[in-house]
Amino acid sequence: MANMSYCRMENTASALADCVNNWEEELSSEYEKSGKRRIIALAREIVEMDDNGLSEEDQNEDDIEMPGSDEMEEPGPLILQ
Repeated sequence: MANMSYCRMENTASALADCVNNWEEELSSEYEKSGKRRIIALAREIVEMDDNGLSEEDQNEDDIEMPGSDEMEEPGPLILQ
């Protein structure tokens, strides 16, 4: 199902948090493995952006809640093949 433009970021953030919380789960299909590689590539693209598209007022990280972040483990080294 496509994201509606008025809630695209909110919905995607929730879906991405679910992926992060289950990152170490064994993937059973090539579709899921491909999706994981795509998430990594997109995350790199976001990190490399010069402008995050947020105003200074909207950049306050104090109000960001990471769903399930209390359950997340420290990430290990990322190894890509």
